[in-house]
Order: sequence, then C-alpha cells, then structure tokens
Amino acid sequence: MANEPDAKLAYYQSSTNEGRSPLVQELENRVKQLEDGQKTAVEKGKKEPRFEHQIFGRIQAEGATFNQDPANIRQLGNIPNGNDFRRVRLGMQGTGYEILFYRLEIDFVQPDEVTGRRPRITDGYFEIRQLPTLGTFRLGQFREPYSVERLTSGNDITFIERGLPQTFHTSRAFGIMLYNNSRNEKWYWWTGLFNEHATNFGEYYGDAARLAYDNRLVWVPWYDEPSGGRYMAAVGAAYSLRDLKGRTEKFSSGPEVNLQYDAMSIIPSFVSTGTLTANQTQIFHAEAFTVLGPLSFQAEYYGTLVNQVHNPQVFFQGMYVYGSYLLTGEHRPYDRKQGIFTAIKPHSNFFRVRTNRGIATGPGAWEVAARFSSLNLSDRNIQGGTLNDVTVGLNWYATFQMRFSINYIHAFLNRHNVMSNADVVSGLAQVVW
Repeated sequence: MANEPDAKLAYYQSSTNEGRSPLVQELENRVKQLEDGQKTAVEKGKKEPRFEHQIFGRIQAEGATFNQDPANIRQLGNIPNGNDFRRVRLGMQGTGYEILFYRLEIDFVQPDEVTGRRPRITDGYFEIRQLPTLGTFRLGQFREPYSVERLTSGNDITFIERGLPQTFHTSRAFGIMLYNNSRNEKWYWWTGLFNEHATNFGEYYGDAARLAYDNRLVWVPWYDEPSGGRYMAAVGAAYSLRDLKGRTEKFSSGPEVNLQYDAMSIIPSFVSTGTLTANQTQIFHAEAFTVLGPLSFQAEYYGTLVNQVHNPQVFFQGMYVYGSYLLTGEHRPYDRKQGIFTAIKPHSNFFRVRTNRGIATGPGAWEVAARFSSLNLSDRNIQGGTLNDVTVGLNWYATFQMRFSINYIHAFLNRHNVMSNADVVSGLAQVVW
C-alpha cells in the first residue's frame, strides 16, 4: 500500500526513463487536433472566399401643383396637378474575392425611354477592382461618367429634381468604363465607351454601331481628412463625343418637376428643339463644388454642339448654381472615389418619447437651399426657347433613411419671343433601405 501513491503519481507525471504519461499524451493529441482543425478552416476560408450580398431599395412619392399666367396657358395649355410614385426600385449588390462587385436594380414605375416598357433595368453591371494602373473595370448598364449631379443618386440630391441642363445628359447606357485616382487622392478620372441609344434593358440592334465616348476628370485640391470631408473643394470637366450616324435627336425640358400618368409625362415641354437629324453630338461640361461645414455650393455648365445632317451646326447650353445650408449642423458627405455626394446623416434622428423629465425629442436634419437654373435651346434654324428657373427648397431628414422635401419653383419662359411665367409647388416623401 505504501507504494500506491507512487504508482498514481507516475501516471500523472513524466518519468525520465518512460517519457510522457498516457494522460498528458492524450491531452496533447486533442489540442493538436483542435489546432489542426482551426488551421484547416482558416485555409479553406482563404481558398474559398464568399460573396457578401446586400438588398436595397427605395420608394419615392411625389406631388405637384401648378399656377400659370394667361400667356403660359395660351402657349402650353392648362397643366394639371397630380401625384405619382417618382421611383419604386428594388435591387441587390454584392462583393466577393476582395476585387469583385456587382449591382442590379429594377425600377417598377418609370418606363424605358425607347420601348416604353416597365419595369425596367436601371443599374445592371459588375466590376473588377484593384487592377494595376487601370483601377476599376466596369461592364454593364449604368450612368455615363459626367456631371456630379447626374452621378449622385436621386436619393441624395439636394432638390427634388435635378437642374435644367440635365436634358443634355442621358439617363443610363450600356457600355464599359475604367476609373481610378492618383496616389495622393487629388486627381480622379473616368473613361468609358457606350452604346448610343440602347434601351434600358441593355438592348440594341442595327447595321451601324452608334457609340458614345466619355471622359471625366475631377481635381480635389482640398479635402479635410480628420473631419471626413466636412471641408473640401473640387473642380472638374468632362467631354462626350456621340456618333449618331444620321439618327434623330431631341432636347426638351419642362420646369424642374416630374409627374407621370399611365407611364406618360403629363407636364408639357416648356422648351424643345423638336426632332433633329444629326451625325454627331459633342457635349462639353464643367463642374465646381465646395463644402464648408453645413454650407455648400455647387455649379455646372453644359455646352452641346450638334452637327445636323442637312442644316447648319447648332450650339445649345445650360447651367445652374445653388447653395444649401444645414440648419442642424451636418454636412454633405462627398465620396471621392465615386465622384458623388452621398446621403446626409443626421446628428440626431427624429424621435419623441416621454421621460421622467418630460418629453424628449430629436430634430433629425433640416436643410434649406436655393438654385438658379437656365437652359437655352435656340440657335440658327432651331428656336426651341429659353427657360430659367428659380427654386427654393426645404428638406427634413427624419433619419438616414427617411426624407421629406418641398420645393417652390418659379419658371420664366421665353418661347418664340413671347414671355410667360409659371409657379410650381412640389413635395416628395422618400424612404430607402
């Protein structure tokens, strides 16, 4: 019995003659198996990276009411009031393998500009990122790369509708694009080749290829890194060469409001070139914008040169300038790599709750803005008219995802040397996810 403790001790500890005890060896084997299993899982994860997907969407409801002077009614007829769903969209996007990205978005209320069908594809593309020298390669249907206001999502623009010069900009097109930036993150460029006049379903056929070649360059000399761009300034330029090969073209616009009924616009064109037959169109574009804390300014200019087939070359132009101020102290965030403004994030979301000390509330974010916008569609044999808009707006961002806006627009129309005026009050309710 005296030797029994020694026998038990030998089981738990190593002996210089016999090596490790069976229990220690068993524990070491189990630890090794666990470590091997973890290592295998990590290696498997590296060999088989997974895509991460995100579902997103938006609902935008809009309404408008018009007040026209007698001259405007004689020129355009009585414009009805109304409301509609401006955009109802659902989409999915995802990233994977560290360098791949895709995006697909469907709109259920806006018809395709060519076929008139709906629902339609708005965005449908994929990207390969981090390519040496080239940057990012994109293929599919997406916005052509010129104009900060056009490239910025309709969720995040300051006013309910974009400025008058957007009549010169196509909505989206099917094509390819490369974009990148300098190492010091001051220069950003985009270049793309697109199918002119394809449908919003990416469809096109014809004997002759009609292509559009676009370039955009943006210089960001000032971007305050510590504040995340709360203070910044940028200027940019773009050029689009569009080979129409005798296809018809038309530029037209109403004031900065949009209403549809049964997939048709119920707002007549205030200014219009009518149908032009052209061989080539060139678009020259310049932009400038700055963010000074809650105060921001933005301006763009478009010049469009049209080479008509049997008529002289004509030149149309448009511009806008606006300022906005966030009363609650936020700022407009700018994404340098995409060259766009993104959603405003309130310092405090809207809420109203009862506490022991009374009612506590959060204001959300409040913004006021004013814009002057001009469009001239008259030159030589084309007398489409001149339209100037003055717009003031009020935005309430209840949360990052919910926004309510109201705009007042006064439109000055000069058409065939007849002056007229119209007033528009429009409202927007928006939710995004």
